[in-house]
Amino acid sequence: MQPLDTCVYGPFKNYFEQEVSLFQRTHVGRIISQYDVAKLFGEAYIKAASAQNAVKEFSTTRIWPTNRNVFNDSDYMPSTVTDRPETTHDPDVNEQRQTVDVTNASNANIMEMANIILWNGKRKKLTKHVTKKNLNKDKPSTSMKRQKKKTKRGPKKI
Repeated sequence: MQPLDTCVYGPFKNYFEQEVSLFQRTHVGRIISQYDVAKLFGEAYIKAASAQNAVKEFSTTRIWPTNRNVFNDSDYMPSTVTDRPETTHDPDVNEQRQTVDVTNASNANIMEMANIILWNGKRKKLTKHVTKKNLNKDKPSTSMKRQKKKTKRGPKKI
């Protein structure tokens, strides 16, 4: 947020640089370790991150106190281009859809049920999608049987 950048973190950088230069003057020739950085950070942060600074900066950027009357209705007019009427829900469509539990049905029952499934009130034949070949996946197809016979005979003699 911009107010925090200008009122807290901007001064924090200055306070931190002051703490580092003070540390280097008092500890000549000593390298600043990670433990020293934590101490220097804490001292600089306490000076910079006061509640008074934050409140003052939020009021100067006009974020706080909020003014609910900043925008007029005319400011929102460009967004009316994308407004669309609300879609309606037709409960009859859901009543016309039927689902079929095919886990315990026989092949003949599945074919019969597949032929009478209703979708939007129209009868559609689904025999293209549900065929006996698709239902009998446990049984090998005739082409698989032929391949097995060829392999049983052994290699071809030339």
